[in-house]
Amino acid sequence: MNRAGSLTFKFLSSLIILHPAASIAQDFGSSTHDSMIYTGINLAKYNSVYYSGYLTPFEGSKLANGYVHRFAADYMTYHYTDGSTKVTASAPALGYSAGYRKTTDHYSLGAYLGMQNRYTLLSPGEVHNTEKGNKTSAAVTFESRLNLNNSQAALWAGGYASDSNYWTRARYQIGSSIITGPELLIQGNSNFRSNQYGWFVGNFNVGHDWRAMFNLGYSTNNGTDSPFSGGMSLYKYFD
Repeated sequence: MNRAGSLTFKFLSSLIILHPAASIAQDFGSSTHDSMIYTGINLAKYNSVYYSGYLTPFEGSKLANGYVHRFAADYMTYHYTDGSTKVTASAPALGYSAGYRKTTDHYSLGAYLGMQNRYTLLSPGEVHNTEKGNKTSAAVTFESRLNLNNSQAALWAGGYASDSNYWTRARYQIGSSIITGPELLIQGNSNFRSNQYGWFVGNFNVGHDWRAMFNLGYSTNNGTDSPFSGGMSLYKYFD
């Protein structure tokens, strides 16, 4: 794989994992990749998310350079307190977006615009919550990577869905084949905010061209500390 292809691989792999629900590739393979699928889970004491997705380019484009479709699904849970009432929320979602990616030897950028439909269930059900019920929202996502040298890079991604949720994730990546480093993930909506601080390691080949990424740390949920947060993602590319 040439240098440009190697950098593209790292970009795609990190961006996929950057998506908290989403998070999200980093540099997965050469620029000749035509599509990829991913799935993962992120768990903390007061919130969790299970997610999967599929990315494929428009005709005439490639995954890391050109116009790209993204199909995504996730299932999010979170807890918060409304006065003296403890509230549990579960919120499955489906989304579609389209965007553009640009990858060079020095940096990578991506932006998507689309729609998301999320259905939020609450327990107890009589609690007032602006996120409650079925919500269809416009959604926007940004992704970026700055290559500092052959084995270090800074990555950032973020997303916002109107009337639904927001998230942002930052990583400092070390390594070329196996990658590792610190990360910060912030996500929430009008009722809760979760800050997760931790460490990731990944790009492991786990067989049949699937690769894995793991993260571990601690989190705060509306200011309450959680002793553990962690997750894993699996992703695969197709030519």
